[in-house]
Amino acid sequence: MQFLLAKYSFSKFFLVNLLLSNLRNMLTIEKIEPTSKEVPIPDFLIYEVIDGKPIYRKGYKKVLDQKKTLAEIMGSSSLQAVLIGLINKFLNKNLSDEYIVGGAEMGIHLQRKENMSMDIPIYQVAQIATLTNQYINVPPQILIEVDIEADTESFENDFDYYFTKTQKLLDFGVEKVIWIFTGAQKAIISTPNQEWKTVNWDATIEVMPNIAFCISELLEKSGFKIEKGK
Repeated sequence: MQFLLAKYSFSKFFLVNLLLSNLRNMLTIEKIEPTSKEVPIPDFLIYEVIDGKPIYRKGYKKVLDQKKTLAEIMGSSSLQAVLIGLINKFLNKNLSDEYIVGGAEMGIHLQRKENMSMDIPIYQVAQIATLTNQYINVPPQILIEVDIEADTESFENDFDYYFTKTQKLLDFGVEKVIWIFTGAQKAIISTPNQEWKTVNWDATIEVMPNIAFCISELLEKSGFKIEKGK
């Protein structure tokens, strides 16, 4: 009798452990099987394409997380918007009719899988007399950029992006690239095969012969002032 009870207890113990072991295996399998799929990033969040890689708009992750709308990350600060407006106004007043000033984030196609955005490109009308619904594939004579609007996570830092984009534009045929940074209140003037020059906003920036402006003067003469620390 004792032998039978012992045998029954052992069998029960064995079956319980077998069931627990199978349950653990099932749980382990369930834990491993699901794989998280990356959510595709929609094309409308692509700002530029450099070296075949998409460069997304600054703030695109907040759009994906539904914390901001596309319109919110595309909007400019008051300083950016007014400064671009004043520079455009100055150029349209001082340039001859043989030039045209582009805008609205004009797109430029440098080569296959390489598209960039331009803030204030200056073209000779003869360069782009025939217009299309596609990105332009002709380098502007002069390009003025105001701040970095790209998410630069695929670069080492913001300036790595700035240097890469500027050099590619110069290599493409742009004669001068002027970057204006509202945060640091500096401007960098870049020309091919010459030392790139960094200046303060109170410096005179030559766009082309006999056409030059001073950022601080443009703002002051139009009645604008910049809030300190902003």
